Amino acid sequence: MEYNEHSEPKHRTVSVLIWRHHNPPYVIHKSIFIEEKSLIVFRFLVMCFFLAIIIWMFSDMSWTYFLFLTNWGFFSGFLFFFVVNVEFFFVKNKTSILWKLAHILFEVVLTVEFCIVLFYWTALFYIDYDTHKNDSDFGTWLFNDICIHFLGFLFLWMDNIFNQIQIFKHHFIFTACFAVCYGVLNMAYTLNVQNIYPPITWVDVMSYVCVIILVVLLILHHYFTVWFYDRIKIKRIDQEITIRTYSDKNTLL
Repeated sequence: MEYNEHSEPKHRTVSVLIWRHHNPPYVIHKSIFIEEKSLIVFRFLVMCFFLAIIIWMFSDMSWTYFLFLTNWGFFSGFLFFFVVNVEFFFVKNKTSILWKLAHILFEVVLTVEFCIVLFYWTALFYIDYDTHKNDSDFGTWLFNDICIHFLGFLFLWMDNIFNQIQIFKHHFIFTACFAVCYGVLNMAYTLNVQNIYPPITWVDVMSYVCVIILVVLLILHHYFTVWFYDRIKIKRIDQEITIRTYSDKNTLL
C-alpha cells in the first residue's frame, strides 16, 4: 500500500501541529538535582496542598470562585499536579495523551501564575490589606493570601527546576488562549455586572495599559522559561545522562 500523507490519522496531524515535528521524549517524571522518587512524592504532596486550598476557598465563594484569574491559575496548577499524578500511578505509558496534556498544562500555568503573583502583590495587595487589616480573622486571610498568591507559584517553579520538561516557544499559543478566555470573561462580567479587579474597568486608558503590561509579562516569562531550559536545565540533563551511562557501563563490567 502506497503512503498517502492525507491518510494520516487525525490525532497524528494534531500532534504534528502541536509539537511541530518534535518528538518530545517521555520525561514527564524524570528529574534533575533530586531523585525521581523525591519528585513523585513532592508532586503528590503539592497536589494535596492545591486541593485543600481549593476546597477551602470554594466552600466560601461557590460559583464566584471562577470569576478571579487567581483561581483560574490556582485551579490549573492543581490540574497539572492531578494529571501528572494520575499518569504516574495509573497509566505511565509514553503513548498516553495524559503526559502530553500535563506537559502543556505545566507550560501554561507556570507563566500564568507568574503574572498573577506579580500583578497581585504590586497592584491589588494594598487594597485587600486595607479591607482586612482590622478583621478578627486577619491571620487566616493572610495565610490564605500567601498560599494562593505565592506558594502555588513557588511550588510550580520548584517543579520546573527539578523536572526535565522542555518549554517550547510555539506553545505560547496555549497561554495566549488561556489569557483570551479569561479576558473575555472578565470584560463581560465587569461591563455588565460589576468590577472584578479595581485597576481593570475596561472603560479607561489605564485598564488597557494594565492589560498590555500583563500580556508583555506573559510573553517575557514564557520566553525566559524557554531560555532557562535551553541554557541551564539542558546542561544538567546532559550531565545526568552521562553519569547514568557511565554508571550502567561500570555495572555491566
